[in-house]
Amino acid sequence: MKKIIYLLILMILPAIDIYADIKRYPLIDGIYYILQKNPYTGNQAYVAPEYYIMDKGTAYSFGHYSGNLVIPECVEYDGITYEVVGISSGALNGCSINMLVVPETIKRIAYDLSGDESYNYNVMEFSIERLCISSWKWWNELVIEGTDRGAYQNILSFAKHVMVNGEVYDMEDFKIPNEITHIRPYAFFKCSQIKRLTIPDYVKSIEASAFCGCEALEAIVIPDNVEQIGKNCFASCRSAKTLTMGDGLTVIPAGAFYDCGLEHITLGRNIKKMFKTWQPTPVLLPGKFHGLRGSSEPGRLQSMGSQRVGHN
Repeated sequence: MKKIIYLLILMILPAIDIYADIKRYPLIDGIYYILQKNPYTGNQAYVAPEYYIMDKGTAYSFGHYSGNLVIPECVEYDGITYEVVGISSGALNGCSINMLVVPETIKRIAYDLSGDESYNYNVMEFSIERLCISSWKWWNELVIEGTDRGAYQNILSFAKHVMVNGEVYDMEDFKIPNEITHIRPYAFFKCSQIKRLTIPDYVKSIEASAFCGCEALEAIVIPDNVEQIGKNCFASCRSAKTLTMGDGLTVIPAGAFYDCGLEHITLGRNIKKMFKTWQPTPVLLPGKFHGLRGSSEPGRLQSMGSQRVGHN
């Protein structure tokens, strides 16, 4: 893996301007870190790539990790202790990791190194054989940067197996754990391992892009207890053929099921407002719902929102 990364660096470096901003970070016990001193929040550290190069509007980053990567809760550098609170965007680019252990001190994933949203990021895939975390509740409360360049680095989506507090979870047939009552944005973004999903009675809301890009998901079932879903929450779940919504929902937000392969849709009886939601677009008119095989009629649909869905 080292040779491959260095070859990639050699291929890209000739195209990078000699005036590019090249940053290298301190190496502490085999892990590179961005170190930040803050009198208000305390000294903080973010797991970083080995190289970070900003050039002509593009940010290049190169990871340098393999084998087992155990992220500590804190590190010491030049006599100063830093709490490890995040994994920076691109830190794991191109890496092949056998086991990744993430402590509960981590609060942010895909942290933006540059602080400049005008930069585009080179996105390289990486692999994790086993991801070890302490609890699903902690995972659900993480901040996963909500931009294309950052959210693609959701480490859960690259893990083949997930171990939570010593218990191995079957991500292919996944039930939302009982610690989670509100599914946060991007929590399961692009988790292509999930084929079957069970959302239990204790879940009350599913926020924006929570399951966006779960391309292997075969069916979407939203039970009665879910009262709110966010934009793009199930967008690009391309293998999903059926959608069943419970009666708890009253609004379907924009893009909630965009770019899905839905053939059979059952709406809840209390849906009153629907924004531009579907692709490809079925015929959706107030009081009627047809154009897809086996579709049922909604209950009391009153408004199609700011953008009309469907066509005559």
